[in-house]
Amino acid sequence: MKIYSIAILKNDTKPVASLASEFELSQFGYFQRGSVQEFMGFMAKTVAERTEPGQRQSVEQDSTYSDNQVCLSPQSFPRPFTIVFRSTFSILYLDYIGHVYARTEGLAGVLISDKEYPPRVAFSVLNKVLDEFIVKFSEDQWKPNVLVYPELSQYLEKYQDPKQADNIMRVQKELDETKIILVSYWIRLRRRKL
Repeated sequence: MKIYSIAILKNDTKPVASLASEFELSQFGYFQRGSVQEFMGFMAKTVAERTEPGQRQSVEQDSTYSDNQVCLSPQSFPRPFTIVFRSTFSILYLDYIGHVYARTEGLAGVLISDKEYPPRVAFSVLNKVLDEFIVKFSEDQWKPNVLVYPELSQYLEKYQDPKQADNIMRVQKELDETKIILVSYWIRLRRRKL
């Protein structure tokens, strides 16, 4: 489970403007990071532009790297958004999902993660990020590429583990651990009786 990117965009105007974004691309090769970051930025802008205010959606991406060609299909949402990006250097397989939350204030948050990251957790992270962003910056400060929002990198690092963001997952993990302890206890009692 991994988060690759969190972006905050202003989507009430066309074209969509990126206000703040943060990327975690350490798993990619040094020379590929720029292309992957640009591509994820493009995906974030595209899905934010196509998401209506007040809606949440997850857009699935499936890509293969291998001949300097970009192909987007299908063009309609909310069907899966399939992207193929080819590079002459190597072949990489990326499967990730863009979780989008468009608020009625004219902001959209996009969290790009792998397919294993739970959607409920992704949307709760986006909700937290957008709430804090609105509190910290007034609407007249929302200018593209001007805002400095260091908390975004902290969120990206902190919520790599989904249990940090979601109380339900944390409680479920504690219940599972307790269940294992109780079962082993009852097995020991049963052995003693036999």
